Amino acid sequence: DSFLSQAVFSLELASLMSSLLLWLSPVAKEVLSTTVQLLQGKVPSPTASLSSALKQASSDDCLGLLVDSNLRSEFAKELDSSSLKEISAASSKQLVEIFGQVLNKQLDALKKQASKVAAKLPKSSPLSFDQVLGALNGQEPSQALRTDWVLWHYMGCSHFAKEMPCLPAEVVNARIGLVSCNASDALIECALKAHILEHLDAYQAWEASMAANQAQEVKNGLHNPFDAGAAKQVALRRALGHALPLEVADSAAKAEKAPQALQSMAEEAKSRVVLPSYLAPVAAKEKDPKESGKKRKADAPSASPGVDAGTFGKAHASAETQEYRWHLLAYSLRPGTTLGAADPSKSSSSKAPAQKTAKGTENRP
Repeated sequence: DSFLSQAVFSLELASLMSSLLLWLSPVAKEVLSTTVQLLQGKVPSPTASLSSALKQASSDDCLGLLVDSNLRSEFAKELDSSSLKEISAASSKQLVEIFGQVLNKQLDALKKQASKVAAKLPKSSPLSFDQVLGALNGQEPSQALRTDWVLWHYMGCSHFAKEMPCLPAEVVNARIGLVSCNASDALIECALKAHILEHLDAYQAWEASMAANQAQEVKNGLHNPFDAGAAKQVALRRALGHALPLEVADSAAKAEKAPQALQSMAEEAKSRVVLPSYLAPVAAKEKDPKESGKKRKADAPSASPGVDAGTFGKAHASAETQEYRWHLLAYSLRPGTTLGAADPSKSSSSKAPAQKTAKGTENRP
């Protein structure tokens, strides 16, 4: 059975998307953490205090979606007009729901903007980057568009159509429209997650259509292939993993009825939501790499004297997405291997100063 076509799924699609994104992704936690941070731990506080703090806050003071200045402003306005009088542990759920209403309005506006670009894209696939640029009418492509994995996946589809089928053109065009919008990275990322959940049938079917994801028989080089059940589970987990945390996607994919499992997890998360009692201040972004490099050098006397702190700062930033980030950075500070460190010729005893014998000749250990 497809994900959204099950008759037992009672919630409306828009309500479902909002619930899943709010409660099963980090959105709720980030909203509440930012609230405590802006109020400087003074909870309970009047709602007007949070509204005022949101209006005065900068992106560096906030987490998650609230780094978007427009979203902060609209959230503050919604709080001013709401019936919520106090920010406290008891009102945590209501506070997140108010933010959810604001977020839905922002996502709806983004979808309308995206539909204008999507309407200009060809209705056939695969889609090329040049075709997308043509639909933008001279608009500078956003970073989200330049790095969208679905668009670049189409390069493979154009060469290996049998092994790598294309997503339906309608779904791809809607996605490309979203990543072409003039909005913050955080809001576009959230819009993409909502888009995937809205078109989850298509994304799940696409994953399942990949030759490598289909049920196969045991053969030379393939001793434990997926059966039909495992293939379906993997396809759903991969599709959901692009919109929700992987542990949530995994639990839903393993459940007998994924929609109900997700709804149940969202309700459970909603029931356990609470304002954090303390949150460390958000670290300000480094504006001058040279100055920050000098500061790190002064604060890290143990670093190798041959490594420039500014160079280390660049290495630190460039390795942000690397799995072995800290291993790479440690090596840049102290180049060497375990084998090299164990070399007897480089031991401390070999570096001891030569001692003179009574006859004035050198006696080396």
